[in-house]
Amino acid sequence: MRTSHVLSLVIVALLIPAIVGCQEPQAAKSTTVETQSQQQIVSPDQADQTQTDAPATGDTASAEKKDAPNVTVEDNEHNFGIVGPGTVHKTEFEFKNTGSKPLKVIDIKSTCSCTVPALKKKTYEPGESGKFSVTYTASEHEGTDKKHLYILSNDPDEPRKQVTIQAKIELDIEYGPQRMNLSLKEDNAGIPNITLKSKDGEKFAVKSFSTVRDVITANLDPDKKASEFTIKPKVNLEKLSKNLTGSITLTLDHPTTKRLRIFYTTQPLFEVTPARIIFQNAQRGETMKRTILIKSNYAENLKVESVESRDGQIEVVNRKSLGDRAQLEVEFTAPEDNKGRFFSDKLTINLENGEKLEINASGWIKK
Repeated sequence: MRTSHVLSLVIVALLIPAIVGCQEPQAAKSTTVETQSQQQIVSPDQADQTQTDAPATGDTASAEKKDAPNVTVEDNEHNFGIVGPGTVHKTEFEFKNTGSKPLKVIDIKSTCSCTVPALKKKTYEPGESGKFSVTYTASEHEGTDKKHLYILSNDPDEPRKQVTIQAKIELDIEYGPQRMNLSLKEDNAGIPNITLKSKDGEKFAVKSFSTVRDVITANLDPDKKASEFTIKPKVNLEKLSKNLTGSITLTLDHPTTKRLRIFYTTQPLFEVTPARIIFQNAQRGETMKRTILIKSNYAENLKVESVESRDGQIEVVNRKSLGDRAQLEVEFTAPEDNKGRFFSDKLTINLENGEKLEINASGWIKK
């Protein structure tokens, strides 16, 4: 019995290492599965799909960007140098499709006093070149003149490719004044004489002198040539009162300076504030008031003789004379009928000196 018990103990002792040895592979397997789960195993098919869906970067993005038309202008700025006013000049711009897809030129847009003929060819294959001409008319004023034109195309990066032309405009004629302030109360509007002198000593003729509606005129001999001129303009005051601003155009036969412009402005006899009366969001049956101020720009006394409303919708309720100023209080009563929301009228202000002033009025009635 005792021998049997000892034998049992020996057998148990021998079995324990075997049992432990059998359990170790299972533990190791469990650990390996956990590690793979953390690393997220990806199959070959999934790897291909992942690479396909990944955003393009580096060389890939660059390749995709180049897979399109691209308009390139080798010299995108042209300088005409020193030119005379009003003179006409031409140049050409060449462009090339440096992309990998056909370039379609929609139009050549000019935002200046330039003429660009329509392109006969609109589509350019990769590597193909084209060109267009530009006709530029120089400004009439001295200084640097810079203008922009745009090639409109299907280039995704630059659908409005800009090119530039510029010139420095210099006059070979010295003239003055270049701007004049005239007066309706002075003899001959106070206009000064106009002088012209050739800087290069070249003799020339003044071929014409003109203004809109012949507000200002001058007697000229278009065949007379000289290096200097003094012109004595004559102003029609009645026409000037109706055309307070404008310009004089002189045409010459000088080799480089063909045309000159002189601008004039005139102080009106009166200044009316506001220049227009507006009644907004009036309630039907509501009376709205406005104040009108009239000022003499030549410091003369003025007095309002009468006021007329073209459509009878505006009434003068008070008026004052204040030396060279006058003040009117007017009111408008919105009609109570439903004939319409919008209305207009005109006030004619008759002054004692015979002058007439007109003020337009308009407004709308609130719904």
